[in-house]
Amino acid sequence: MRGQRSRKPIGFRLWVVHNCEKFQHIELPQGLEYIGKEAFKGCTLIKNTVIPKNVKQIDDGAFNMCMNLENVEFEGEPLYIGNSFYDTKFYNIIKEDEYSCKYIGNHLIELVDKKRGKVIIKDGTISIANNAFSKSKIRKIVFSKELKIIGESALGHCYRLEDVEFPDGLIYISKLCLIDCRNLKRVYIPKSVEDVGESILLGSGNVKEVIVSKEIAEKIDFYENVKVRYID
Repeated sequence: MRGQRSRKPIGFRLWVVHNCEKFQHIELPQGLEYIGKEAFKGCTLIKNTVIPKNVKQIDDGAFNMCMNLENVEFEGEPLYIGNSFYDTKFYNIIKEDEYSCKYIGNHLIELVDKKRGKVIIKDGTISIANNAFSKSKIRKIVFSKELKIIGESALGHCYRLEDVEFPDGLIYISKLCLIDCRNLKRVYIPKSVEDVGESILLGSGNVKEVIVSKEIAEKIDFYENVKVRYID
C-alpha cells in the first residue's frame, strides 16, 4: 500500500492498492480522506468494506471489478462518489428509480436506460458521477437544487441535448463534462461555480450562447461562434 497527495480540485489523501487478487478484507484507516481512481480495482475476493467517516471523495473505478464486493458501509457522507463500484455485487443490486437512474445515497451514479429522453434528478442529490449520462439519448435534465459536483464526461456525447441549465449552488464542473454534445445550443453556468475542469465544451461546436461569470469564462475554451453573456 502507498499513499500520496491528490491533485484533484477537492483533493484528499490518495489510497491506491489495485489488482491485489488475494485480499479478502481491507480495513481502511480512519484518517483516510480520498480513495483514488481504480484504487482497489480487480481485488476480486473482497466481500465487505467500510468507508471511514472522513472520506470525502471516492474516485472513478475505485472498486470496479471487485466482483464479490457485496456490502459497503458508509460511516460518513462523501462529497463525491464516481462510478466507483461498477461490476460488483453491491452495484448490481442497486435498484433504479422511476427515471432509470442508480444512486448511492445522494449521489447519482448512472442513467441505465440510455434511450430515456428526460430525467428529473431526485431532491438532495449532491453529485453526478463520471459518464453518468454519457452516450444517452437524453433531451432534458432537471437538476437537483442541492447539486455541488459534476464528474468527468458526465453529459458527454449526448447528441440530442440542446439546452443545459446547471443549478444555482453548483460548485465544480469536471473536465470534458459536455464533450461532443453536437446539438447543444445553450449552457447556463451559475455564479456559484468556483472552478471548471479542462475542455468542458470540447467537440460541442454548435453552442450559440453560454451564460457564465467572467471569472469562470476565462477558464473555458469557446468556439468562435459562441456568444458569451456574463452574469452580473
